[in-house]
Amino acid sequence: MFETFCKLPKEIISRKGLEIGDKNIFAVLANYQADNENCWPGIQRLINDTGLARSTVLDSIKRLELAGLLQVKRQGRGKSNLYITSLKSRPVQNSDRSKNLTSTSPEIRP
Repeated sequence: MFETFCKLPKEIISRKGLEIGDKNIFAVLANYQADNENCWPGIQRLINDTGLARSTVLDSIKRLELAGLLQVKRQGRGKSNLYITSLKSRPVQNSDRSKNLTSTSPEIRP
């Protein structure tokens, strides 16, 4: 029935403060990872793979970054970013919260 499955670590599934879209993005990125724990799918690929809106994908990436679960290395205009996932998270500080995120979810905490 389904051709591809994505693994999602239990730590992410049970993590409070992450929205379902954040967890979906984490799962898709983890699925694309190479042996060295990095991957580089484009934003359009993430949109296609998750069915999420562009703004939701971008907000989820930012929340995962702020939670310390994702490192993003921007490669420059027209190139896909390099994503490195990690389960080594940190609490979000007040200064970390972006005013550009429209989510009303609670703070992201481990």
